[in-house]
Amino acid sequence: MKRVKEEIVRKTEELVEEVISGTDIELVEVELIHQQRRMILRVYIDKPEGVNINDCKWVSERLSDLLDIEDFIHFKYYLEVSSPGLTRPLKKESDYVKYQGRLVKIKTKEKIEGRNVWLGNLMKYEDKIVYLRSKEGKEIKIPYEKISSSNLEIDYP
Repeated sequence: MKRVKEEIVRKTEELVEEVISGTDIELVEVELIHQQRRMILRVYIDKPEGVNINDCKWVSERLSDLLDIEDFIHFKYYLEVSSPGLTRPLKKESDYVKYQGRLVKIKTKEKIEGRNVWLGNLMKYEDKIVYLRSKEGKEIKIPYEKISSSNLEIDYP
């Protein structure tokens, strides 16, 4: 089932990219999850000024049509298209450049300086290294390949 899931996600990503081509909308993530006894194909989109309900509806309608035509999902599912929210995940290397200066939480696959979770300001991304200034004021270098997950955080004063 894992391979089937990965293939569905990959094909859906291709279709989303086709739908949003030529717009300022970007694909953040596609996930296929089992939630409350149903399968959900969830697509997160964003754009520089943020997405609204009309953007989600527009992508959803076009994507739904393409999914019906391609017909590669052979079970019942629900399609959801939404914003990634204020704490959006950082999924691509370009995200680390785009969100420099922002507060982020990074989880690593192995400990770096004794920790697996870092919270701090994203200083820069260079040569596959994320430079983070921790809340304690320490500069941390995190190799991109050692990141298991990361997301923006809300910076409360």
